[in-house]
Amino acid sequence: MLDLEMAYPPGDHFAYSSGGVIALGGVIANSSNKSIPEFSEEYLFGPLRITTYEWQQFPAGGHDTGGHIFMLPRDMAKLGQLMLNQGNWNGTQLIDTTWVQESITTTYTRETNPTWAHGYGYLWWLNRITINGQNITSYTASGNGGQIFCVYPDLNMIVVSTGGNYHPRDGSHPFRMMEQYILPAIVK
Repeated sequence: MLDLEMAYPPGDHFAYSSGGVIALGGVIANSSNKSIPEFSEEYLFGPLRITTYEWQQFPAGGHDTGGHIFMLPRDMAKLGQLMLNQGNWNGTQLIDTTWVQESITTTYTRETNPTWAHGYGYLWWLNRITINGQNITSYTASGNGGQIFCVYPDLNMIVVSTGGNYHPRDGSHPFRMMEQYILPAIVK
């Protein structure tokens, strides 16, 4: 991935690529001297009591941190709750509050205005919509096929959606459902 030719100078154009997240996993594994499953178990999944998960492994070794982790919806909700709580889990600070805030700050604003994301932070899709006259912000971890969890800090709410809509042209269906039906029922 690091040897790919760049189509644009850094900072001039945004295009999501799992390759960057996979490279980030390599940085974490190399700097910690732990495999990704060992690192995640020690610093995240263990404290959150997430026990049923599987990181996919590359044939040549290493783990695919670009989105190929399988976990239960309730455990996805735990990750959302951890973010909603500013990195705190049952009184223990697992993620630095400053990092949580930085990660959900827009680093890129989309030129288009789709239903599901107006910007991107550090691996989070960021959104803002108006429902019944109220501005609602959210940030989302989005995986292939409709595996998502959204954090709505204004509403103190986490939404998890799972699905099998792999490689869709338009992955916004769960977001349209939230915008058209669920949020209007909650926001009065």
